Amino acid sequence: MLSKLCVLGVVMCLVCVINAKKDKRYLVREVCNSSSFQCADKSCIPGTWYCDTDEDCPDGSDEARCPTDCSGENQFKCNNGNCITGVFKCDGDNDCGDRSDELNCPSG
Repeated sequence: MLSKLCVLGVVMCLVCVINAKKDKRYLVREVCNSSSFQCADKSCIPGTWYCDTDEDCPDGSDEARCPTDCSGENQFKCNNGNCITGVFKCDGDNDCGDRSDELNCPSG
């Protein structure tokens, strides 16, 4: 569930960002700050969601003109060849299907 403390435009914790990403409840119409991406419809998403293999803007503008080979800075290539959103690496979930996104993660 999306935490009430998870507010775009304010410093967010990683868990909050991941939960917002997976729940798809995040779009806020405003002037985007420098760490955000402004969609074609003027809504804002976190900059780390730009070119991450997942269409987050309602119009998909965050994935237009992005690499399709999983070489983008917000993408993670799994050992099995799948490409996932970079923020899903080391989040405790087996997003790749082969657990490669949970390998070599910091403990803590």
